[in-house]
Amino acid sequence: MIKKIKALSLESIFFHGCLLLGLTVVIWNPLNPTLDGPSHIYNAQLINYLVKGNRFISDYYTLNKIPAPNLADHYLLALLLNVFSWQVSEKLMSVLYLLSFPLLFRKLIKQWNDANVGLSIFAIPFSFSYLYYMGFYNFCLSFPVLFGLIIYYRKYFCDDSRQPSAWNYLLISIIATLLYFTNGLAFVIGGILLFLFEFFRWIGHFKQYRKVLLKRVLFFLLIWVPGILCFIAFLRQVHTNSGPYGLTFPELMDWVRIVRPLLVYGVTETKYTQYFFYAACICFLTSVYLRAKSGNLLKFYVSDSILLLSAIIFVLYLVIPDAASVGWMSVRLSYFFFIFIIMWIATQKGSKLVTWGIAIFVMIIHFKLLLRVHQPVISGLTKKVKTLEEAGKFIKPNTVMLSVDVTGDWLAYHLPDYIGADKPVVIVDNYEANDGWFAVSWNTYTLPQMLLNGKSLAPPFDNLSPVSASEINYIFVYGQYDDILQKQQWETLRKIINEEYTVTYVSPNSDIHIFSLQQSRMSDK
Repeated sequence: MIKKIKALSLESIFFHGCLLLGLTVVIWNPLNPTLDGPSHIYNAQLINYLVKGNRFISDYYTLNKIPAPNLADHYLLALLLNVFSWQVSEKLMSVLYLLSFPLLFRKLIKQWNDANVGLSIFAIPFSFSYLYYMGFYNFCLSFPVLFGLIIYYRKYFCDDSRQPSAWNYLLISIIATLLYFTNGLAFVIGGILLFLFEFFRWIGHFKQYRKVLLKRVLFFLLIWVPGILCFIAFLRQVHTNSGPYGLTFPELMDWVRIVRPLLVYGVTETKYTQYFFYAACICFLTSVYLRAKSGNLLKFYVSDSILLLSAIIFVLYLVIPDAASVGWMSVRLSYFFFIFIIMWIATQKGSKLVTWGIAIFVMIIHFKLLLRVHQPVISGLTKKVKTLEEAGKFIKPNTVMLSVDVTGDWLAYHLPDYIGADKPVVIVDNYEANDGWFAVSWNTYTLPQMLLNGKSLAPPFDNLSPVSASEINYIFVYGQYDDILQKQQWETLRKIINEEYTVTYVSPNSDIHIFSLQQSRMSDK
């Protein structure tokens, strides 16, 4: 054991030490709330209630039978929730992602170029991205799966001494299909990258290996068939809420400079995030210089497929509007761009001096950003969740709750969904059930009329009549109730509360008001 420890390089100790330090921060936090995380936890718990046959929940919800490219995290969370509390399950999800992303990225780099593995340090700050803090779990989990796909391909499909077996094709197809069920965009990009690998590996050898290549091309195409069929079925049944909104060219270029995928809570973070761009530029220029110095600048290697893919993604970043498909496309594409451009840099010849300097610099910036900016926000959200948990004790199981957010805090919008994390509760404003790309949908066959044909009631709930309100057991007002009393936009809701409900609970800071349906109205049902 001692010999193995001594055999570890200083670079390896530095990388794994920084990785564990970042994970320690996450594990030490009582909670790690994100924007969409509460909704994912809630809907994952709904999966368990539906599978176990809860009749009340089954009247409102049903499992989505469409093979949507956004299901992996919900079913993984559902499995964890069968064993652990929702608090532990959510933390395990975060740790699984934050551990697997850097480790698999590092393994991928070692596979290509062990001499420049030090640049895998970039994977640590990039795992703590905007997408992670927004709770886009599926998008985040797609990257470890994508890295695993590339690693498996390199190990079993690039060995000239032997051809891949049927078992290898089956396993890589399973990985590719799993990639689809984490994220559709990652599935498409993974397919393009492996196609580029295959094309540039065999170009110029077609006549020599004609029979072998025809067979290989056929089997290679079969790898993607399950995912493609699922994608076709999904697109035929589900329409995304895309819009024309896009950023201007100067805005898009500025997003690159400030590394927008690492900008989470506000523009003040740019004083940190822009340094990751400068660090990447230094590494890129160093790689180009060393390659030119060796006389190989104009030669094309298979690893250059990664650079070509980066260029393709960058063009898509400039062309595709930000509001296209499921939204935030500019952030998603710029994230892919940075990941692949760093991956390409790491596959090139590097300078140990530059790599060490960049690695130390990147970690200093990362932990400043993590501890000075991100952690205070996480701590504040955790306190809000604790307050919500206390209030949630007054919501009985197998009831319907309408959540009304008047906080004006976009980060806290979905926090009331945590109330349904440990008890069967129907939360009316469940946006995931409206969209066909999540695990749970409204059960339109048995759904009570209060949901207006299965569509969630959007604020300010003008369509909520006293008749439909009789199906809602609790109205959970999150924020200052004075806003509802004073503002014209809440007139309909205010009238319903006054006529049909009584106050059940008010939090010590008056940020939460719970109103329950009057007993006379419940007896009428």
